[in-house]
Amino acid sequence: MPETLHIEKEIIRLFDYTLHPSSSERLYQIFSGPRLSLSATLERQQLLQAFLFQWERIQGFTYHKADLQEVYQFTTYIELPESSIFQYFGRDKYQLQGRCMQAIRLFRNIYGKYLVPLLGIPLLEDFARPAKALYEALEIHKLPKELTFQQIFAFARKLVLCRERNMTGRFWEALFEYEAWWSLAMGTRKHGFSIPAFSADHFVIEGFWHPMVENPVKNNLQTTGNMIVLTGPNMSGKSTTLKAIGLCVALAHLGLAVPAENCRIPFYDQVLVAINVTDDLKNGFSHFMQEIVLLKTTALQAKSGQRCFAIFDEIFRGTNIDDAMEVTFTTIKGLSQFRQCHFIISTHLYQLKSQLPPELYEPYQLRAGIEDGVPVNYYLLDRGWSELKFGRLIFEKEGLNQLLE
Repeated sequence: MPETLHIEKEIIRLFDYTLHPSSSERLYQIFSGPRLSLSATLERQQLLQAFLFQWERIQGFTYHKADLQEVYQFTTYIELPESSIFQYFGRDKYQLQGRCMQAIRLFRNIYGKYLVPLLGIPLLEDFARPAKALYEALEIHKLPKELTFQQIFAFARKLVLCRERNMTGRFWEALFEYEAWWSLAMGTRKHGFSIPAFSADHFVIEGFWHPMVENPVKNNLQTTGNMIVLTGPNMSGKSTTLKAIGLCVALAHLGLAVPAENCRIPFYDQVLVAINVTDDLKNGFSHFMQEIVLLKTTALQAKSGQRCFAIFDEIFRGTNIDDAMEVTFTTIKGLSQFRQCHFIISTHLYQLKSQLPPELYEPYQLRAGIEDGVPVNYYLLDRGWSELKFGRLIFEKEGLNQLLE
């Protein structure tokens, strides 16, 4: 899918409350990984729901970033000489002692305070098991508050053994994975996202919005057909509305929460959101050719029987109006035959209203008006065609008639 939804640039940061770079990296992998099957998507949903359900118990998760980074480096790369304890003296002795005590304190805090409560909780206890195994192998529960250097050295040897058995590695992997999902739950709650549902017979998104818009107008979209034609004047919010719908569909297929109060949609084999398509200079494709390539790919997938969802924003605006009218008509008529799919096409070609058979599509518009000669946008999604034209009004309002006389 073209990166028209800006998930990596804008959306991930709404969920990134991680403290360690490895946790943040894992969070990005959740958003950018390969396409999931329906079963894998539902498993992710269940995991996120488990975090949300247990939020009162886990919301206080935190640690000191510097401490964790130092302990991570120390436990991951620790090496001890084969010789005896008596080779440690002076600076080396105090350095080993300080790092071991720092590790013990951190393990006690993270395991005892945050991970022990996960034991016995379905789905969440998997994150605590590697910590429990490491904690017991290091026998931290048996260590007194004040340790002799002999006890410190014995602890360090156990750390080396745990590293060699990859017990330490499994602990860190589980902790960073846990933090990534904890961060997702935090963002889901903070921004009011909801868990979507998949239904082969429904396409309903209620109270949806674009999370990057301040004080957004929430809209509803419900369709029984498979083709929606969206119209509205310039700056009425068509692209933002389409992005919000695309986000709901895309995030749902990642197994994550969506910016909507309620969302029930089919599970699609392919998802395409073509908004603000630009020239492909590398392959020598113009804007129009890029649209042709994307449309052809979608049509081939739909014709092969795949369930597709696709958004095309102001399709074919890169060609002359006569060609645009003809190919847009053919596109809407052709895609509407793939009943297992859903398509949303926005257009400024208002002349299509008189040409398109009404049974092929459902018309939607973004409500707008003119008050005292000034264009006004309400950003409300409604049924029907919009035939408002703001271009000339905006041109005149900016004084371009006088400037260009």
